[in-house]
Amino acid sequence: MDQKKKLLLGAVLLVFLLAGAAALYSRLAPTLSPDLLHTAAPEETDAAPGGSESPAPIAAPDFTVTDGEGDLVSLSQLTGEVPVVLNFWTSKCGPCRTEMPHFEQAHQRYGDQVRFVMVDAVGFMGESEQSGRDYVEEQGYTLPVYYDLDQSATLTYGIRAFPTTFFLDAEGNLVAYAESMLTEDALNTGLEMLVPGLTEGE
Repeated sequence: MDQKKKLLLGAVLLVFLLAGAAALYSRLAPTLSPDLLHTAAPEETDAAPGGSESPAPIAAPDFTVTDGEGDLVSLSQLTGEVPVVLNFWTSKCGPCRTEMPHFEQAHQRYGDQVRFVMVDAVGFMGESEQSGRDYVEEQGYTLPVYYDLDQSATLTYGIRAFPTTFFLDAEGNLVAYAESMLTEDALNTGLEMLVPGLTEGE
């Protein structure tokens, strides 16, 4: 395949990814919850038996990233058992670095009840896989970190700002999201949406 065909194919793929990302955000509610946490609005479906409407959940789009061992992992492999907190970040992003300790603390407390998927957006803001790995090691974080080496996950989700966080239920459906740095309280609000009572009594 010559260079022109490769460029054309890449451009077509990018258009499809961006279109999918736009569709994803159009299906999320614009209503704000506390601390800039948005809730996902289920799609309306045909009326269920008995006259009530059964809203269809919004399935989180799948993607494939590289784990800390260099193996390919898809989001679908990480869902289906417990809820998931999906975070897009880079080590070059100040707000990302500010919120990361909250995620680390939550992971240590609730890691057996909620799965954290921290996606390092390699290629954005001057981020490289090495700079991401160095940052995680320097800080001593134990969070599961994945590397989006080809930017496909970041583009699939139409990430417009770093950090961005999505909260997924145990079936892999979108529950809430935030296009901004999360405070500890906002993170706890999202966790409560996934597992009611999880953060009570702290």
